[in-house]
Amino acid sequence: MLGKLISYEMKAFGRIMLPLYGALLVLSVILGIGFQTFPQTVLSGRGFAGFGFLTLVFLFVSVCIAIFVMTATLAVTRFWKNLMGHEGYLMFSLPTGIGTIISAKTISVLIWSALSAISGLLSMTVFAMFFIRDLPSNDELLRIIQFVMEGLRNYLPDLIMFLILIAVSLAFFIMRIYASIAIGCQWTSHRLIGSVLAFIGLQILENGIGSILLETGSLSVELSELFWDLTHNCSSIGLQSIFITGLLIGTLIYGAVTYYFIDRRLNLE
Repeated sequence: MLGKLISYEMKAFGRIMLPLYGALLVLSVILGIGFQTFPQTVLSGRGFAGFGFLTLVFLFVSVCIAIFVMTATLAVTRFWKNLMGHEGYLMFSLPTGIGTIISAKTISVLIWSALSAISGLLSMTVFAMFFIRDLPSNDELLRIIQFVMEGLRNYLPDLIMFLILIAVSLAFFIMRIYASIAIGCQWTSHRLIGSVLAFIGLQILENGIGSILLETGSLSVELSELFWDLTHNCSSIGLQSIFITGLLIGTLIYGAVTYYFIDRRLNLE
């Protein structure tokens, strides 16, 4: 059932996000062709070609912003409408648990966030390809491949940990939003205001807990010594592991809060 729910969420996102990805890729190709064909006119910004290029740059930036905004908006609105509105009657009638529904929505948002980042990198790569005048020879290409492979071999563990840290951080943020919505929707009216206030309250609570932990003498000394050892004697993997562990714990706590308010105190519109 988890796979079916993820597939359903992916299709719902795809109807909006895929056209934006396509528009971004097309604009990157047009910008590359325009810059390669009329470099001086484009750089000066004069004439019809210069004005057209600036317009395309504006559209390119607008689509990039739209992709970011729509990914965040769909993550919130689909959770709100599917679970907190009238559609909740249908969603909760499915033969699956609430935890599975929440997990499916979170995983879908993570996947589409990754696809959004990949689409941005791909479009910039396509644009950069138009600046390559001469293709490298076989020997040069082989040296480039060897250089890249050597870099991956040396920094691959750090890169993997960094990507995991980004994914866990995003999951933590998404789950905080879901918990805020679940808490805010306990209000019989003004649910949006309640959700915003809950989000702010959770952020303040996080800051307060962090301050209390850091102000605890023994814990503060232990953390300082640990950070010193990790940053001066070890690689950054150990430090990233600490942050990942903390974020995972926070994600599970917010997931439990979301589950509790939906399972025990659900108030559909």
